[in-house]
Amino acid sequence: MKIVADTCALLRTTKSVPASFQQIEKIPMTMNARPFNETIWNEERSTMVSKGATLAIRLTHYMLGLKQADDKLKQAYAEWKGVDRSRVRLPNRWR
Repeated sequence: MKIVADTCALLRTTKSVPASFQQIEKIPMTMNARPFNETIWNEERSTMVSKGATLAIRLTHYMLGLKQADDKLKQAYAEWKGVDRSRVRLPNRWR
C-alpha cells in the first residue's frame, strides 16, 4: 500500500487525479509480479521482506517512467540481486 501511496503522491505533483489513476492502474496488485517478487515478496516462504521496500518503490517509479534509471538505482538493484552492476538489467517499464 505504501508503494501505491508514494507513487500517487509523486504523480499528483505533475498530473491530474484521473491521469494519476491511469498510471496507478499499471502497478500490479499481486506480490508475485515484478518488481515486488524480486524485492518485497519471498515466493518460497510466501512472506513479505520489508527491507526491500525502498528499492521496490524506486523500481516502481522507474517502471512507470516517473524516474530515470541512474547509477544509484542500478547499483542498488545489482546489490539486491547479488550480481555485478555491469551485469544487471533493470525490469522493463510498464506501458
